[in-house]
Amino acid sequence: MSSSRRRQWDTDETDQLLAAAHNGGSNGISHENGTHAPTHIHTNGSRSAPVEYDGVRNAQLSTLYFLCSKDPEEEPFMWNQVRQWFIDHSQQDITDAAILQGSYGITALHLVCRNDGPIDIVNTLVSSAPSALEMLDTHGWLPLHYAAANGASDAMIKLLVDTFPAAVDVGDKQGRVPLHFALSSHAEDLSVECAKALASPESTSCKDENEMTAM
Repeated sequence: MSSSRRRQWDTDETDQLLAAAHNGGSNGISHENGTHAPTHIHTNGSRSAPVEYDGVRNAQLSTLYFLCSKDPEEEPFMWNQVRQWFIDHSQQDITDAAILQGSYGITALHLVCRNDGPIDIVNTLVSSAPSALEMLDTHGWLPLHYAAANGASDAMIKLLVDTFPAAVDVGDKQGRVPLHFALSSHAEDLSVECAKALASPESTSCKDENEMTAM
């Protein structure tokens, strides 16, 4: 994804959210009590019990988060580093790292979606920890919000929606569904396939806090 397609953030709040992935202390991972409890949303509205790790394991797993937080335009080999991390670690390590949340509740999958990462890396994270698709950051964004806001590939959007269809109807704390971001940030580049994947009767009629629909 070229820099011209990347969403131009226009609020201090969102700038801080994304900057935290690069500049947060301890790679952006919260180590107070050695853990940061994941927050999930499910189709029935229930919440998953927090997953807790001790400080040492938190530090080990946060390496994946750090690798995914890099800028691919400045670090062209970062995705190979992520693939090598997968090779060097057990399936349980990958699963645990995928649901570890850093500053603002951001996960490795949020970061990969923000950076329009390779589909094989998305596949590995999603297949290892399907619940990562349902994890909200502190602004109420799912990984699909990040993908839609940053001009992710059709393949990534399709994978995220096919694996967690309910995501298209999830509004953030300002009532914005992923379609709001896709149409407001890069409508000129949005493919018909991507628009169809993000559209549903609810998402096309959903109004944000300003009473604006995505359409």
